[in-house]
Amino acid sequence: MSKSNETAEYDFKYLVNLRKSGDFVKIAEDIFAMSNYGGGFLLFGFKEREGHAGYDPLGLPDSYSIDGAAIQRKFNSYSNEPITLYYKEYTRSIRTDDSEELRRFAILYVPPGQVELYPIKEGNYRDQQGRKKTVFRDKDILIRRGSVTDRATPSERSWITKRLLDEEFQIGLLSGDPDTVNEHIYSNIFELRRLPNFVYECCLNQRENLRKFRWSARVENIAFVNRGDFIYSFENLNVDSLNEFFYTTTHNKISTKEFLEDNDNEILFKWLLNSEISLYLLNEGFRYDSKYGNTYFFPKTPDSNERKVSWQSRYRKSTRFVVRYYYEQNLNSYLYRHDAAELRFTNIGESYYLTIKPRIILSYNGMNAVHDSKQGPIITRLLHDEYNDKYLNNVLFWISQFKGDDESITLNDRLNISRIPKILEFNKGIRYDRPKTEFNDRIEEMYMLGE
Repeated sequence: MSKSNETAEYDFKYLVNLRKSGDFVKIAEDIFAMSNYGGGFLLFGFKEREGHAGYDPLGLPDSYSIDGAAIQRKFNSYSNEPITLYYKEYTRSIRTDDSEELRRFAILYVPPGQVELYPIKEGNYRDQQGRKKTVFRDKDILIRRGSVTDRATPSERSWITKRLLDEEFQIGLLSGDPDTVNEHIYSNIFELRRLPNFVYECCLNQRENLRKFRWSARVENIAFVNRGDFIYSFENLNVDSLNEFFYTTTHNKISTKEFLEDNDNEILFKWLLNSEISLYLLNEGFRYDSKYGNTYFFPKTPDSNERKVSWQSRYRKSTRFVVRYYYEQNLNSYLYRHDAAELRFTNIGESYYLTIKPRIILSYNGMNAVHDSKQGPIITRLLHDEYNDKYLNNVLFWISQFKGDDESITLNDRLNISRIPKILEFNKGIRYDRPKTEFNDRIEEMYMLGE
């Protein structure tokens, strides 16, 4: 809460004194502007720093008391149309230099206006020298411009009118109804742009040869899957080093198009794609947890307790820990925490996509994943923040681990995958669902309407 900055939807105040006209008309000015803009919040108990940007969470004085209904009545006496304001007080524990204090705050929710809102009388007060000050005039149309309240320009007036004409705009965080905004939803799927041209098939001459063949295929760097005694691969299996395992007359080369015409081959084809990506990641030095299908990082040296990886994020080049050794209080033991991901291909209709699901794996030795009932609650707790704030960033981190150019990656010279996740576009969304960078880590500071 100590890093708070104002935005168009959030304005920080210390106190509001309804008996002081100067205090209230400044609050009323922001309410007019926020309502015309599309709604917002006034938060009380935050005092502006002197000489520095931001607000400190001082909290409301113990003696401070205000009636939310009184704020609404007084504002509506200035307004051309009455509106409903939502006022709520809440407490939060604030850390100081050497302790924590329980402090009281308040939040005032301004809903989106259903009409163009304007004052029907001037907002005046007298300063300490007795001079008259005018905050707004009769019929001023006010709007939020960034973190500032100002009179609307002609183009902003047109924007307000357009917003009001849309009957479906009535949104708000309290109702849960969608806003009429251009919303871009980033997915965790990446389109497979180029498929292998052929699928190769052949039959094992002895079922017992499957284990030996698996070893030889790894040496030859060949990805494959088996269905019964038949082996399938995107790589030509008719090579001298492997022929001892097959009936030579069963070698078959099938075009991908023909192979997929048989619906029974759809799952088999996805298995093949998954075997390709698993082989690629193993060659790149990752470990694979076969029980749950997760790929994960491990320490580079046996005596290392951590590992860092540099990568180009959406905004800048950064470094992150992908392995850390830490003390887990719930187990009374030290553990390795590994960044992991489930990477699997799926299809939507005739199109195929690489799906990336970030995970966390725990181990005692830095290498072998632990599987027992005690790990589940710990991993759920560790993943909590990942799913709230960082999921997309983690997805993009994992796609960055594949070699290629800015637009695509190539696996084993056969598969070409887009590096850009599939983006869905809607004309409905949540107006207040702004990027985390825009709010500058103020998620905790807002406390979700004080809940």
